[in-house]
Amino acid sequence: MRHLSQSIATTFTFLLFVAANLAAQQPFEIWPGTTSFTSRGSVPATGTGEIHQGFHAAQNAGLGDNGTNCVVSGMRVVIQDQVGTTLGSCNFRLRRGADATGPGTLVTDSLGYFGPINLPTSTNTGPIAWMLTLTFTTPLTVPTSTFFSAGVELLANTATDFVSVHTSYAGPNGQHANSVDMAWQIIAGVVSHPVSKPCWRIALILPQNALQAANVDNVTPFSHFGNGGYFPNTALTGGLSQGLSFRCFHNLLTGGSCVVLTSLAPPAAPTSIPGINNRLYLNLPTLMSVQMTAGPTDGSVLPSLANGIGALPSLGGFVLTYQAAVVDPLAGSIDLTNAVAMTLL
Repeated sequence: MRHLSQSIATTFTFLLFVAANLAAQQPFEIWPGTTSFTSRGSVPATGTGEIHQGFHAAQNAGLGDNGTNCVVSGMRVVIQDQVGTTLGSCNFRLRRGADATGPGTLVTDSLGYFGPINLPTSTNTGPIAWMLTLTFTTPLTVPTSTFFSAGVELLANTATDFVSVHTSYAGPNGQHANSVDMAWQIIAGVVSHPVSKPCWRIALILPQNALQAANVDNVTPFSHFGNGGYFPNTALTGGLSQGLSFRCFHNLLTGGSCVVLTSLAPPAAPTSIPGINNRLYLNLPTLMSVQMTAGPTDGSVLPSLANGIGALPSLGGFVLTYQAAVVDPLAGSIDLTNAVAMTLL
């Protein structure tokens, strides 16, 4: 396994593959705001394999919901080339699968395959990182309430000039030690987890909106929208206990206003509500009457529960589901976001 510090990633830029209006699309990325390394997982530099960010059904529901089904408009990956002057390449892939076993490897498990994707060349003779955005000509349908993953197929390179993907390990996520590992790799047809429960910088581009939850502590950037947002570290108590915040992305940006609601149960089957766009994934019998937070839909951090006050206790695996309603004050319409589930271990 090869890892390199983020400090050697000297340049970031956006590349758009296939013209589209990215202003009308929103990212969904399981990343705590801090990058630990660049990595190929256990895929050797001279070998081939895939690394995948899993979007587990127990933690996510309705990603890209359009009221009828769920679709993804593209992918965004922070990827690194160890020698900028050479032409690195890779492929992007989406797969269906299962929470327990990860991405499936059958032909029928493939949701989409794109490549070869050539990284740009640079005058930098050392490592260089790029943020690549691939926009699909036609949005891909993805599972509504079951597992799927987005990944990068890494090709055979040399021991000193290879392509890798930026990642954050468990520490920056501030997650519970018993959190579910949502990072996967496929090597020679065998599916496994890389070490250290990483969160790959592999994002989905959703057509309209995205909601995420974060665990909050005293470590910059304070709100961690990674694995810890699903599994806050409830083993910390007293002044060290973690809090909760959210962020909501919507095409309305600052023109929209969201209200985050919660139910005291795992995500429910999708339900259509007359007069409201997108579908509801909250469990209505356990729906709380109070809102968790409210604010603009431009991705700003929306504080909910302060850290240091024991707001997120250990409850032996109790699950809460959050979903936001976004109001367009000019059109008078209401859109529902995806739902995220938090487990209090």
